Amino acid sequence: MFSATITERTPETVIHLEGDLDIAATPHLVGVVQGAMNAGYRRISLDLEDVSFVDSTGLACVARLTRRASELDIDLVLRHPNDLAARVLEVTGLDTVIDIRTG
Repeated sequence: MFSATITERTPETVIHLEGDLDIAATPHLVGVVQGAMNAGYRRISLDLEDVSFVDSTGLACVARLTRRASELDIDLVLRHPNDLAARVLEVTGLDTVIDIRTG
């Protein structure tokens, strides 16, 4: 089961992700993040602390959302990646192109 919940709205919008970030989760993630972008939020963080699984579809979704945010001059960052998420981002090289904050 996957959830993406907005937990903070100012000064930064934090979207807490929980569960498996896979093909089944991507429509929900896109909807929540696009909703935040459309609402005018200029800084969005995806909190990965409670992500239990990440597949290539989930990674591609995050990469597309990051690119779209950049096109709209919105800062999108990944926060608190757990060991699993950090390793997947590192192995794929996404850690070099996506802003990731551990603190």
